[in-house]
Amino acid sequence: MDRPLRHAHADAHRLAAALTELGDFRPAEVVVLEDPATDELRAHLEQLGKRLSAGDKSLFVFYYSGHADDRYLHLRGPPLSLEELYRRVRDLPGTVKVGVLDACQSGSILAAKGGRPTASFRVQVQDELAVRGTAFLTSSGADELSQEARALAGSVFSHHLVSGLRGAADDDGDGRVSLAEAYRYASARTTLDTAATAAGAQRPSFRYELNGRGEVFLTRLQGPLGTLVFPPREQRCYLTDIAERRLIAEVAGEKARRSQLLVPAGSYVLKCLAGEKYRVTAVTASSGGQVEVAKLDFRTLPLSEGVLKGGGSSLGEDQLVALKRQGFEELKRGDPERALETFNEVLAKDLRDQEGYRGKAQAYLAMASKASAAGNRAQEERHLQAALQADPLLEEDPELASRRAAPRPAAQADDKALIERNLRQGHPRRYQRFGGGVSLLDGHGVLSVSLDCVPWEKLQPSMHLSLVTPGLGASFRLVPKDGPWSPFFGVGGQLSLSAMGLLPPPEGEVVIAGLAFPRRTFDRVLYLDAGFQGLLPDWQLDAGLALLYARPVVGDGFFAVMPVLSFKYLPSVAAVR
Repeated sequence: MDRPLRHAHADAHRLAAALTELGDFRPAEVVVLEDPATDELRAHLEQLGKRLSAGDKSLFVFYYSGHADDRYLHLRGPPLSLEELYRRVRDLPGTVKVGVLDACQSGSILAAKGGRPTASFRVQVQDELAVRGTAFLTSSGADELSQEARALAGSVFSHHLVSGLRGAADDDGDGRVSLAEAYRYASARTTLDTAATAAGAQRPSFRYELNGRGEVFLTRLQGPLGTLVFPPREQRCYLTDIAERRLIAEVAGEKARRSQLLVPAGSYVLKCLAGEKYRVTAVTASSGGQVEVAKLDFRTLPLSEGVLKGGGSSLGEDQLVALKRQGFEELKRGDPERALETFNEVLAKDLRDQEGYRGKAQAYLAMASKASAAGNRAQEERHLQAALQADPLLEEDPELASRRAAPRPAAQADDKALIERNLRQGHPRRYQRFGGGVSLLDGHGVLSVSLDCVPWEKLQPSMHLSLVTPGLGASFRLVPKDGPWSPFFGVGGQLSLSAMGLLPPPEGEVVIAGLAFPRRTFDRVLYLDAGFQGLLPDWQLDAGLALLYARPVVGDGFFAVMPVLSFKYLPSVAAVR
């Protein structure tokens, strides 16, 4: 019985997304079959044959990610022979048929037909409509294993194929990715990244029976997507989702010219290698916009701080064994936190070390037990989920299933929660709507209460009621940054109840920083203020200075400088702007 593949469905959906977003494939024309039966696949191919005609100018792409041997695809029901699949795809009507197999020994489909492992795949470019025939690409040779990588959350070959289609494979810089370019890129990167693995190097193969002078283009680097433009000689870069849970695509380093990567609009994390460290930054891709990577503000972190895929270990085998032994000894001593650091160090050196992942999972399980003993169910669940992420085979453990507070949320919901958590930490203002607070000192006087709202994350209007010199006022503050700390700039004013004729003129003085001000100083005030604003969960602290012009009911107007110090409660809401 085949061992379940963790990422075959995701591989298929990622390729489908690349073809619909960047190719000439309409979403209605792309069909993804998850765990299909053999008869179901045959029926789909027969229906497609009836829809196409020999005169149609069309491009058909068949992709399979799953188990296979040197004779059959392992579908549900009776196996489908590689020979039958090749014949069915080749005999379809239409212009060009392309088959892509990402499976162990998938090169066997080419063995009897002249397929060979190589990175050379060249077609002369003239008129793409002049090309006709069939091409098959495979992720491995006839006697080789095709490998998944946990750090990629997908297969090595499919990951590089999708990265290539999104722009990494555009060798000539013409803004299009051809079948030949996509294969060359995926083949070279796959062979390089599997060269040092225990399963051995994986060498993709191809066979094409294309007639005519022309090129087959799979994607065009244009349209309503976000574009990341990488400078020449940039080192290898990885793009992950904002929660740093999935590797979206990567760009091979040290290219002599600028390269680009097209992705859907959204927020991402970009990591670029820099010797023994890597440079990290958050990046937002907007629809139709371009991001110049060279202009981004990076921070430098050690390689152990994040998930990056890699080849063989830079440590010797004996050193890795000793490091793993140390981690398991730390577990026995009851120090799972230290053990987790040790196993992360192992995986930072070799991200394909399965024993390292098992040790990491055990560390999280021990931390979950500690949280359970302390009565912290939320933390226990987080540690259990992290253990499952490190070692998915734990899903089959009935004892673990019984410990969990609830069924594991779907990956999409899990990622959504992580994304929201990151946004709340990095962009708390996006979650503010209404609130209020107390100003001890401000441009409109001393001791007031306010009612605030945040209609737009960079603007905060307030209505306030002064208590020392009773009066009503309003202010508007511009807060240019939406992070936890930002400068602010404001304008405001106040009119006292005495100035409105509702109360007699106030008597007495107010002492501020050793200076005495008559209470009527704040009868009629206009002011400008500036300072810094800090945001904690649900709380806001403002500190700065205000330049005010005060005109009492009795007496001349004058200018003064006032300190600003206020505390406000603006509770977070669930929906992000």
